[in-house]
Amino acid sequence: MKNKLAITLVLICSFFISNSQQYQVSSIPDSLLKHANVIKRFEEVEIEIVDVDKAVIKHKYVYTILNEAGASFATYNNSFDKLRKLRKIDGKLYDANGMQLKDMKRKDIYEGSDNDDSFLTDDRFKAFSFFHNTYPYTVEYEDEVVLNGIYYLYPWIAVDYYNMAVQYTKLTIKQPKEYNVRLKITGNDFITKFIKDNNQVFELINFKAKQSEPFAPYAEHLLPNIRIAPNNFSISGYNGNMNNWKNFGKFHTELNKGKDDLPDDIKKSLYKLVENKTTTEEKVNAVYNYLQENTRYISIQLGIGGWQPLPASFVAQKKYGDCKALSNYMVTMLKEVGIKANYVIIKSDKYERAGLVDSFPSVAFNHIVCCVPNAKDTIWLECTSQTNSAGYMGTSTGNKKAVLIDDDGGYVVQTPRFNLNNDYTQRTIKGTVDVAGKIIIQSNTVYSGTEQEETNGLYNYANEEQKKRYYNQAYVLPNFNVTNFQLKQQKGRVPKMHETVDIEAENYAATSGKRLFIVPNLFAREPKLSNDKPREFPIVYTRTYRDIDSITITLPNGFTVESMPKSVDVINEFGKYKIQYAYNNNTIQVIRLYEQQVNTFPSAKYQALVDFYDVMFKADRAKMVLVKKEE
Repeated sequence: MKNKLAITLVLICSFFISNSQQYQVSSIPDSLLKHANVIKRFEEVEIEIVDVDKAVIKHKYVYTILNEAGASFATYNNSFDKLRKLRKIDGKLYDANGMQLKDMKRKDIYEGSDNDDSFLTDDRFKAFSFFHNTYPYTVEYEDEVVLNGIYYLYPWIAVDYYNMAVQYTKLTIKQPKEYNVRLKITGNDFITKFIKDNNQVFELINFKAKQSEPFAPYAEHLLPNIRIAPNNFSISGYNGNMNNWKNFGKFHTELNKGKDDLPDDIKKSLYKLVENKTTTEEKVNAVYNYLQENTRYISIQLGIGGWQPLPASFVAQKKYGDCKALSNYMVTMLKEVGIKANYVIIKSDKYERAGLVDSFPSVAFNHIVCCVPNAKDTIWLECTSQTNSAGYMGTSTGNKKAVLIDDDGGYVVQTPRFNLNNDYTQRTIKGTVDVAGKIIIQSNTVYSGTEQEETNGLYNYANEEQKKRYYNQAYVLPNFNVTNFQLKQQKGRVPKMHETVDIEAENYAATSGKRLFIVPNLFAREPKLSNDKPREFPIVYTRTYRDIDSITITLPNGFTVESMPKSVDVINEFGKYKIQYAYNNNTIQVIRLYEQQVNTFPSAKYQALVDFYDVMFKADRAKMVLVKKEE
């Protein structure tokens, strides 16, 4: 009996020792710890295609959180709705030695909804955190999602972001013999593929953390991941095929069918709006202004309504809708006044994350806009905004590929991109310095194109206190105070914001005896780039813009310029930079220009980019010496 008890105790101890060793932080290879905030220790994703309208996704993953920067990966969060059932949730917490500290308790799982004044959805979520902050520690989570409809299949994100290392992750795709999903693989060199039990299996093992770099591509463009898309699919009784973009568009044409009814009173209002308008653009502007003045945006995600617009009559009656409903409403109103417009599916994302890939039809979208083909002058309309100008596509939706939905299907199109002539910031700055080193400044600025978006948001959505806070944190001047500011909006296809700001800055000039030391370039400063490690990723410029500052500084009486910085003029493949100085009649004049254009450069050119930024960094901060004249 004693022997049996001893054997049992040994087995129990062995189990706990083995289990703790599994997640010991000390067992992580040193090569994976370098540059990492979090280690994906283990992950299994299984996607089982049951039928054309059903899939089951099983997910188990283990993260070791090394520091506070990786703490966001310790929280469990997943969503569900009528088309996605979430079940079999489990979680565990381990210390640095791999010893289990806690189990997830059902009562501690938070369940919530995004429903509020701007959201109407059946989408709910479950979230959980162990609220542990003794680093390092390890979390293990597991769940299962049942998709009732496979229009959208979750991608396999093998490496979630920069500064994450991966010990082991695996994707298994199970599907009926007669059914094939399509795959778009990024980071193919790192992923191993094989067939097991007639299933496709993909593995990633011992992937070292990648550090984010200045001007690096978005992680999803580089780090190992697989997009997954069906050919044939069915969702909420609607059948479709997305083996090409035309068929993809046909599915949306079917979803939108019968949603173009308008009440008679709305029709009469529209006829009156355009009766004296002679051009297509005038009519479009009139109807767009009507949309902005009579509707507001509410996100509506109810069942298939996450993909299907509500009828135009609903928006007309309720005066609200989501991007789908408002864009469909706009298309319908324009149709009523004799103008053909199209519903356009797009990825709205100002950070250039992965969207449409021409060769891989799939659901890579989160937004709908409207466009009016107008000979060579297509008019684009963001229907969720009550402040945008007609024809303006900004940083979230401009310069992107999208799918235009027409009667016969879908077509890949390109949204507008601004150029140096209309995407710019132009400042005229006047300053007066006194003998104590104080400066009084008046700045008049025109922001054009995408450059006006931040100021436009301030103008339309911030209260006075928020605006004051913004301006009193906006400049690099010492001990400054904004005494007045004014904003004015100028609408148009290339919108502009006009800004006037009055500033006082004590101790702007450093004093030493009879000399004053100043930095005459008052506002625009380019950063210094680090070159402390070899560059790994390509250099990506995602924006085209031009900044021009014209600065005039009046000196205190009795002072003159003793030393003035040299002018700098550099033009290369990375951009154009120029700063010029002049002194005349007790005033300093500075002209500064910087411009760049969308482009991609190989990593080998990074040192040249660092050198370019070094030139700008020094020139932007160059000092001028003023000296009191001898009496």
